Amino acid sequence: MLGTIINVISIVIGGLIGLLFHKKSPRVLGERIMEGFGLFVIVIGIKGAIEGNNSLLYIVSIILGALIGESLKLEKKLNGFTGLLEKKFVKDKNDGFKEGFITTTILFCVGAMAIIGPMNAVLKGNYEILMIKSTLDGVTAFIFASAYGFSVLLSAVSVLVYQGLVSLLAFLLKDFLSTETINNFSVVGSLLVAGIGFNLLKLSSKKINVVNLLPAIFIPILYEPLKIAIEFIKGII
Repeated sequence: MLGTIINVISIVIGGLIGLLFHKKSPRVLGERIMEGFGLFVIVIGIKGAIEGNNSLLYIVSIILGALIGESLKLEKKLNGFTGLLEKKFVKDKNDGFKEGFITTTILFCVGAMAIIGPMNAVLKGNYEILMIKSTLDGVTAFIFASAYGFSVLLSAVSVLVYQGLVSLLAFLLKDFLSTETINNFSVVGSLLVAGIGFNLLKLSSKKINVVNLLPAIFIPILYEPLKIAIEFIKGII
């Protein structure tokens, strides 16, 4: 939970600084900072990805993850859900309070980092991804608070609840996962984080659909019981 608490604090600090520039919208400065952090996101993603030693599993995980994500149309459903939230809670587009809260809650809670970061922190004691997310969220809070005001700070509560639940799930799974499985999960997650970095820098002509690839991070977790079952069958035969 330490990483999530730091994430929450960064949003509050970024939001408070943004309030000093309320209605001035220093968007260009924020975009330049985001581009700079995009480089760090790519480096951290690649750094985590090269720690693995089971290339076949990672390839299969990405393929299966893409198949599952595309079949479930995760990004389309997510966009529909966020649109529903906006319709339900932001009936008046001039209501900056509601729009600021809903928009930043979605930005901070939806995405690979919001899942991989807390899980890496609990399972591996690695806070790198959460630290980068905290910095990015702080900058985002700064930009949006300057435009929407105090409501942006309230989204920190959403982050605390959401990432707290992810951390709790990781804690409950921790004793049932081997060190190898945790490492494999981290490697696949790092690949997706690198994809986020590419999107931040707009290095690809087509945006990498990280949301539809999210199921890939859970394939290594399913691989362990499958591997045990195969070895058990081999022992019998």
